[in-house]
Amino acid sequence: MTQRTPSTGAFSLALFRWHLCACAVFLCLFFVSAPYGRFYTPKAKSSFWWGPAVDGRIGWTVQELASPIALLSFYHCRDEAWLFSFPNTTNTTNNGGTVLVLSWFFVHYMHRAVVWPWRRTMGKTNFPVVGSAILFNFFNGKFIASELRAIGGIRRSQDDVLFKLGLVLAVFGALVNVVSDEILLRRRRANTRATPSRAAARRHSVVSTNKSSKYILPNGFFFDYVLCPNYLGEFIEWLGLAVATNNLALRAFALWTFANLFPRAVNYRRWYVDTFGEKAVGKHRKAFLPFLV
Repeated sequence: MTQRTPSTGAFSLALFRWHLCACAVFLCLFFVSAPYGRFYTPKAKSSFWWGPAVDGRIGWTVQELASPIALLSFYHCRDEAWLFSFPNTTNTTNNGGTVLVLSWFFVHYMHRAVVWPWRRTMGKTNFPVVGSAILFNFFNGKFIASELRAIGGIRRSQDDVLFKLGLVLAVFGALVNVVSDEILLRRRRANTRATPSRAAARRHSVVSTNKSSKYILPNGFFFDYVLCPNYLGEFIEWLGLAVATNNLALRAFALWTFANLFPRAVNYRRWYVDTFGEKAVGKHRKAFLPFLV
């Protein structure tokens, strides 16, 4: 069977369109909050457009595992017609950057898909949300794998100050993301238990007056500056890796991360204000970017 020949320079055009899609999604998410987690409501449950409900932990695990599976599948794909082509490039995949990127994805998504969701309770999600996440991870993996196969993981010297700065940012972002999630998990657990554990949770968070609610308004760490430090940390993580490697597909991934998480953080702040009041939230505490918004 004759293999198809990919068109020259398909990567650049496809990546440009990918950026446009991210911008469109960014604008849409200010008006439509994907109904999962705290935004999953009876209205979403009965909506024809959002489809049937899916267990939150199962849906999350499936959609997150799709990312490393897609990346590794495209990277090891024998038929290069499945990849976006690069014109006049020399393969430099042994520059060490490929190992860095693949290893980072593996560690990040093993935590996000396997460890994190199964240590906590999660609200319902639905098929369109899970399906759209899988579709995104399919194309994201294709973009990143195409670039890794063509030129390797790093477009700049490892002696470059931006490479070192980017790695510091990526590690910092990962730590903020993981630590914020851990703090939120422990305080939610404490809030659902009898005193004195619940009293300990109250000292570090505002507890909803609805006794059946698991949601709290946490304080301490980066929660004193933004309501969604886990989102901010994840964005900084991928932005840092993009800066370190100067990888075009990773830049696009960082853009998509911001386009997805920033509007949701803004909607989260609105939800916190409605639930706990503006006084409890405080005007100083922003949604996503400290001191800004």
